[in-house]
Amino acid sequence: KPLGQVATYVKRGLQPEYVADGEIIVVNSQHLGRYLLNVEATERTDKRFWDGNKKARLQRNDVLLYSTGAYVGRTNAWLEDQKGIASNHVTVIRANSTCDPLYLAVFLNAPVGLLQTEKWASGSGQREIYPDDIARFLVYLPSEKFQQKVADLIGESYEARKKAKVL
Repeated sequence: KPLGQVATYVKRGLQPEYVADGEIIVVNSQHLGRYLLNVEATERTDKRFWDGNKKARLQRNDVLLYSTGAYVGRTNAWLEDQKGIASNHVTVIRANSTCDPLYLAVFLNAPVGLLQTEKWASGSGQREIYPDDIARFLVYLPSEKFQQKVADLIGESYEARKKAKVL
C-alpha cells in the first residue's frame, strides 16, 4: 500500500531554537544513524519552544526519516520516554493500526525503502525528499505476527543498547 494509506501523519519538523541547557531533545538529521538514533549527541531546546510548536513534537514510536542531506532516506524510530522535537530536515511518520511503526522503520531503512528514496528524492547538490513524495512510497504489509516479531527484535535491541551504556 502507499505509505500515505498506512500513516496518519507524514510531516517535517521545524527549525528549532537551540538552547544550551534546554530540557527538550532536538533530533536533527545528523542524529539519524544507519541503524540507531544517536540520542546522546542531540542538542536541546526549551519548554517555550515545545509549548509553541506542537507540529514538531515527537511521540513514542514515531518513524523519523532523514529528508535533507547526504544520507537522505535513513530511518530510525523514536523510542525514548523523553520530550523531543524533530528539526526541519527530519520527516516524522506516524503509522496507523495497519502497520507497526517499528516494522515500518526497518522496511524504510532496507534496500527496498532506500531505492524508493532515490526514486523520489530531488536535487543534485543537496538531496531532498518531501513528505508528499514519501507518502507515495509503496509499503509491503506482511502479517501482523511478522510485523510484531520485527518490532519485538527492535525493542530488544534498544533495551540491550541502553543496558550496555549503563554497564
